Amino acid sequence: MQKTYEESLRLVTRDCDMFGRWRPSAALEAMQEAAGTHAALLGVGREELIRAHNVVWVLSRAALTLARCPAIGERVTVETFPHPCLRFFYPRYFVFYDEARRRIGAAGTLWALVDLSTRRPASVPAVAERLPDNRDIPAPLELPRAVPKLTGQERLFTREPAFTELDVNGHVNNARYADYLLDALGLPLLRERTLTSVQVHFSSEILPGERLDMRLVTAADGCYLCGSSGGRVRFEAGGTLAPREP
Repeated sequence: MQKTYEESLRLVTRDCDMFGRWRPSAALEAMQEAAGTHAALLGVGREELIRAHNVVWVLSRAALTLARCPAIGERVTVETFPHPCLRFFYPRYFVFYDEARRRIGAAGTLWALVDLSTRRPASVPAVAERLPDNRDIPAPLELPRAVPKLTGQERLFTREPAFTELDVNGHVNNARYADYLLDALGLPLLRERTLTSVQVHFSSEILPGERLDMRLVTAADGCYLCGSSGGRVRFEAGGTLAPREP
């Protein structure tokens, strides 16, 4: 049983923002790909789960911190490993390394299994049995908790999901919530400051055609974004802001 898995990627233009730095959403996408490959190696990949149980993996919560944000052209290694199941949630951690094998960041995530017919969380004990225990591998940071709600300057607006924001599960991919946060912050602020940590909390899926009521709060050192539809919170995202380095 393969306890950990890692893969390397060279950052190219599609991975980076206008400042040439790794986009948070691209980091989340790299995490999803590494997690998916590791799950498949363990016999609980997407195709196996659909065929055997009619369920898929869904990223429920993610917390990502980068001590240094890599730039275009750099090679980043993403290491990932699961921890034991917590009721309906499956913890999975990530560590990011540069080419010299220096640790530059880490992430903690919680995943759930969702039934494709009911679109609700499902319990599949057979999946937990296929995962390595890994309690001997220290967690690189705490599991994500509730996204901190801030007080500060507030802005309300609406947004409708675009076709390109939908994934193979037919809903807005969780990596897009990091893009939503950056889009809401806007270029004038992001010329001066950058996100050094990002946290995303998925509450319920956002489907094509739904309109989101968005609430953005910005403070001196952080931000918070909440997206609601039909009177229900669908997602929350937030992060820590720091002065942008030259």
